[in-house]
Amino acid sequence: MPLYIKRIIFYSLFTLMLAVISVCSLAYYQLRNLGEIKTLAIAKLEELTRREVKIGKAEMDIVHGLSIRLEDVSVKSRISKEPELKAHSVFVVVRLLPLLAKQVEVKKIIVQGSSLRVVRDAKGRFSLGNVEKWITQPTDSGLFKVLKVSLMNQLMVESGSIHFKDYLNRRDDDPLSMDLKRIHFSVQKNLIGSPFHFNLKGEIPGGSSPTAFQVSGAFDNLSKDKGLTGISIDGKVRVDELNVSNFQPYLKKVLAKAPIDSLLSLNSSFSGNIGGALKTEGTLKYSPNSNKGGATLSDARVPHRGGLDYKISLDQDSLHIEELKSESGPFKFTAKASLANFLSKDPSISIDLVSDSFQINKSIDYLPLKFFPEEYHALVQSRFKNGTIKIKSLKFAGNLDQLRNLAKEENRGLISSKFEMKHVDWQSPLPELQNVTGAFSINKGNTVLHIARARYENQPISNVQGTINNIMTRPLVDLKVENEVDMGQFHGTLMRIFKGHPLSDSIAVYNEFEGKANVLLNVKGPLDDFDKLAITGKIGMKNVSLNEKGFEPRLKNLNGKIIYTHTPEADKRKDATWIPVIQYDNLSGNFSNSSFSNMNGEMGFSNGEPLEKMSSIYNVASSDLFYVLSDNTEDALVSLKEGLDFTSGELIMKYRSQGNPTRPETEKERGEIELINFSMKYPDRFQPMMNLNGNISYGDGKIRLENLNGRYGDSPVQLEGEIDRRNIKTLEYALRLNFPGLVQSDLKDIPLFEDFKFSGPAHISLNLNGNLDSFKFEHQADLAQVGYEIPGVIEKRPNALSKFKAKGSVLKNGGITVDNWSYELGGNHVSGTAQIP
Repeated sequence: MPLYIKRIIFYSLFTLMLAVISVCSLAYYQLRNLGEIKTLAIAKLEELTRREVKIGKAEMDIVHGLSIRLEDVSVKSRISKEPELKAHSVFVVVRLLPLLAKQVEVKKIIVQGSSLRVVRDAKGRFSLGNVEKWITQPTDSGLFKVLKVSLMNQLMVESGSIHFKDYLNRRDDDPLSMDLKRIHFSVQKNLIGSPFHFNLKGEIPGGSSPTAFQVSGAFDNLSKDKGLTGISIDGKVRVDELNVSNFQPYLKKVLAKAPIDSLLSLNSSFSGNIGGALKTEGTLKYSPNSNKGGATLSDARVPHRGGLDYKISLDQDSLHIEELKSESGPFKFTAKASLANFLSKDPSISIDLVSDSFQINKSIDYLPLKFFPEEYHALVQSRFKNGTIKIKSLKFAGNLDQLRNLAKEENRGLISSKFEMKHVDWQSPLPELQNVTGAFSINKGNTVLHIARARYENQPISNVQGTINNIMTRPLVDLKVENEVDMGQFHGTLMRIFKGHPLSDSIAVYNEFEGKANVLLNVKGPLDDFDKLAITGKIGMKNVSLNEKGFEPRLKNLNGKIIYTHTPEADKRKDATWIPVIQYDNLSGNFSNSSFSNMNGEMGFSNGEPLEKMSSIYNVASSDLFYVLSDNTEDALVSLKEGLDFTSGELIMKYRSQGNPTRPETEKERGEIELINFSMKYPDRFQPMMNLNGNISYGDGKIRLENLNGRYGDSPVQLEGEIDRRNIKTLEYALRLNFPGLVQSDLKDIPLFEDFKFSGPAHISLNLNGNLDSFKFEHQADLAQVGYEIPGVIEKRPNALSKFKAKGSVLKNGGITVDNWSYELGGNHVSGTAQIP
């Protein structure tokens, strides 16, 4: 290399070195008054923080560039003697060229060994300032002024820490503490994209190892003339396996049952405008034990374990949870919520929740339901227990105080919901149903329901539809159920329902039911007062069989409808001419060899008094007649049936009755009986009565015999008349008997006549009026075809005119008095009176 070239290079480098030394010397000369710079720094920091600031000493430093090093910097707290912020060293790196013009322009601020102390006192006030104002009025808050200056000057924090003490709801000597350590924060200006990129990372001590966290992102350029509003910012947040023990006191509802070593992991992003709307979304995962792998989602059997995806937006004083969901594992849910004026004491709240099935007995353990008060969970579980509920939609709209006091009656209507139950048991004051499965919709405390399956008093039911108003307070129902039931179980259910009710005795006379029935039931009114319920029920029986107390044969093949009506306070409505309770509609059935059909009737109240009306047609076989005849020993007719055998034939009886079932003496019975080839006999006396045909009617205490025809032994007989039973102990008879062809053998066991010997048929008629103790008689006999002989007195041959007539009376133990008798034979006539002792 030529010498002149070497000289040029040497002089150039020398000149450059001289220029650098000159510039540095001039810059150093500008910064030589460090005391003045220290005073200026203190004044500027106090203006920004509104706190007293102290700086130990200031000195020049060139390690980070031409800078001023401030040592032992501290910012005094407003509420404590200890400094709020301490820093071992603060390096203020300045720009070189502006310094030549005697202007100090900060290039970078580096804070080393800082410690920030944050305190919340017993009244909830933070030592840093008004947190609410930071959020709702960021451009006016001192914090953002500090951040603006710091970020514009590219702040960097190295080896920092934050110490938080919370005295709210704690003893003075036992505050909650939380620390963040090894904090590193930096802001760098980018050549492309957003002007600034920031990064914050550190550690949260806890458990066996500290938790690392990092917040990074970018924001638009900041300048002295540009405000905070409108400056866009976006970034990410990551927290790896944070031990939740330190946070349990703040998240009691969510983490109350979490084990001490439980871990949280967070992966989130955020974006928005500083001082404007901000949004964040991400995933929060939770696991009870880090030794079982990473933080994972779980299932409904461990409801306090799980993971969440979320989207949240903040716009000044409004917080919107746009989405909070868990879509992994058997238990899934999606929730939305919003809080208006959320930093106030009583913000407005709206909640919208959808969830998979959860165990109702553990509802408070499930994350989305933890935000409802324990008292409300207890209220729900006092009405429902066991089984699961699946929420298709649950909405709440109110304020925080109303949410906290949701169990109070005046706030329960703020919940609206659509949900499904499976195998849930209901409890009083609701109908005590078991294993309820169905769909429900609640709005303002009123419920629309469709129960697909359930059990009541161990009786299966299905297809229940209707409404229940005020379901959580004083249930008012309007329900309809149509179901096929087992009559045995259904009868037991009715007995329990009507225990103590006037109908209880009427139901209790039946037992041992078999068969099925279709039940249609409508219930309307308050459940807590049976007397005010309006109930209509229809029981359609299909081939049912049962036993009736006091009636020996079993009733079989019962078909037809029973209609039940319960009118509120029916017994108090004295002005109502008729209020129905039970109606029989075309019942039919069998008992032994007999049957009944067209049974219709009703029970109810007439002018406040119980009344029963019934009609039916009975087809009674002679062999079953003993079952239906009265067995009242005071009834004189009962004594006549003693030893009497009904051997053949049948009766067709049309029966009607009416009366007060609580007062048997008011009962009025009417009926018509048709005898068809009916036969009966005493086995040890008299002749059998056979092949009777005719009609018997009864009513008003009287029995009327109409045109009865049959045979008495070998003799034809005709019978008609009336029996007065108004005094059942002493019957009054008005009977007419006609024997067109009475033979002598049929007079067996008849006093006075059984020893009268004759041949051929006699035409005998007899009228009887009275009772068994005293009666009058009128007797006529046509003996023309009869042959007879009275030895030593008379002999009569057949086909000779002969008549006998007699009128008189009979007294018990008083003999027979014949007031008038006459005997005619041929042309001879004899008459007179007689007394037979």
